Amino acid sequence: MSIAFVGLIILSIFSFFQNRKLFSFTSRLFIFPVALFFSLAISLFYSSDFTKGLDILLSQIEFLAIPFIFWINQSLVTKRFQDYTQLLINATVIAAFITFIFFLLPIDLTQYIAANVPLLKDYIVHEKALAFGVYSPFTERLQFSYLIGVAIFLQLWVFFERFGSHPSSCPLPIAIETPEGEKDSANLYLSKENSIVSFFRRSKVLKTLGHQKIAGLIKIMVLFITLLILGARGAQLSFLVASITWIIGGYFYFIYPKLLKKVNAFFAYAFLLVGLTFFLIIAPFFAYKKIPAVKVRYDQMRWEIGTFQDGTFKNYEYIHFTSIRRLLSWKNSWRIIQENLILGVGIGDYQMAMDKEYAKDELGFPVNTQSQFLYYWTAAGLISLLIFISLLGYTFFVFFRQQSFALKLLGSSFIVFYSLIFLFDAPLNFQVGAMTFLIIYCLLISKINQQPNNFINSLSS
Repeated sequence: MSIAFVGLIILSIFSFFQNRKLFSFTSRLFIFPVALFFSLAISLFYSSDFTKGLDILLSQIEFLAIPFIFWINQSLVTKRFQDYTQLLINATVIAAFITFIFFLLPIDLTQYIAANVPLLKDYIVHEKALAFGVYSPFTERLQFSYLIGVAIFLQLWVFFERFGSHPSSCPLPIAIETPEGEKDSANLYLSKENSIVSFFRRSKVLKTLGHQKIAGLIKIMVLFITLLILGARGAQLSFLVASITWIIGGYFYFIYPKLLKKVNAFFAYAFLLVGLTFFLIIAPFFAYKKIPAVKVRYDQMRWEIGTFQDGTFKNYEYIHFTSIRRLLSWKNSWRIIQENLILGVGIGDYQMAMDKEYAKDELGFPVNTQSQFLYYWTAAGLISLLIFISLLGYTFFVFFRQQSFALKLLGSSFIVFYSLIFLFDAPLNFQVGAMTFLIIYCLLISKINQQPNNFINSLSS
């Protein structure tokens, strides 16, 4: 845990005692990560290895600290939400661009730079490098891919917030200061009544908005290309499914109303179906066929699974086969769950229980946890699993009921994206993965405070 993080906790504690807060409805969403932490803590008491369980539990302290920091500083986060969002997007874009540059450099040069720059991760040379994903210089490849996916959704939210309320077919509302200091909306479209000053002001605003659109599109392009070449298949597939939210939302927000004026509803829906078919089938197939980094990665997966099915995987260095690791992890986790259906084995005995199951396979694989859902069920039982599912499901429901269309899409896609990732990986078991998810989760639910909602208000009363 960094010094800065500890400092934030201490300052938040001081702020808490100085300004006692009452829970609001949105604040209650912060309880879910805390409840998940305590479900793991309960399992500690029926673990035979209490010391190891305590070490694991303390490594998950972010589930207490991050919600607490955001809850105490909710007014500040709400006020500076745009700034924090832009900071996260821009930092991720810079890291993605550098990653892409390393991808283009010769292997020898990349290896030399990685070895001589202290902040960069080690470069591991492999004869089939693309088959196992490209080099990620700053953080673990999978965790970085998850962050990239969320950064793209945040940038799409920025587009909706800046341009969604100003369709091209309507005059552009521009906020101006009134003599009383309040903002008044004025339609500054060009007409005989407009002055030359108004014309140039409108031209300047349109030019600025145009530059922002171009910059935003460039950011999305850099992030998307990097996501493709990193080869994190779970992140890619989860991003593909979660993006359906934005495609359907964007279609009905921007295109459908205009299209409905020219064609009937049947053809309008048919147009959407064609778009989804292109995005979900044609575009991924094209990427697989034309982008070597994508093709090699998925061909490796197909080959690994094929050798596992026919039993020939033992003729190769199968210890590096990530597809087989995932299958074995699911199988061994399920074996343990069947014997400990309600309580799990306890957080302190999880590693020992998995070691025993892996030893039965006699394949020499190290223990891997490849599903967040199965991990909570295996380690802490049904209570932990249900709390985790409630965190995802209830938060999705709250976001889906938001009046802000952009926030509805952002929150929903974020939950769908991570829910699918949690099927294939367990990022919350690691500090980077846990902090990434929790910071963005708490950042987004803080945004709910800015969006009045009758449903939320009815539950609060």
